[in-house]
Amino acid sequence: MLSGDLVRVGFFTLRYIDATDASAADEMAVRLVRETDALRDVRNDPCDPPSIRATESVEIDASNVPPVQPGLAFYKEEVLH
Repeated sequence: MLSGDLVRVGFFTLRYIDATDASAADEMAVRLVRETDALRDVRNDPCDPPSIRATESVEIDASNVPPVQPGLAFYKEEVLH
């Protein structure tokens, strides 16, 4: 990844959203992640487009929301054939 080689990666991140329900929070979180600068140069084969999804929503008190959204934690994915 850092060497300039193209590799398949995944990532984990948290997004803090003020929404009316879990479904709206999931949609907003995915939109925010898609707009992340670190993903601007993602180059996938057209037959393997990027997939971004929310896997969990948890309601928390607003006082526990950090002032800045967390970054992305990347990991190398194993390619299944």
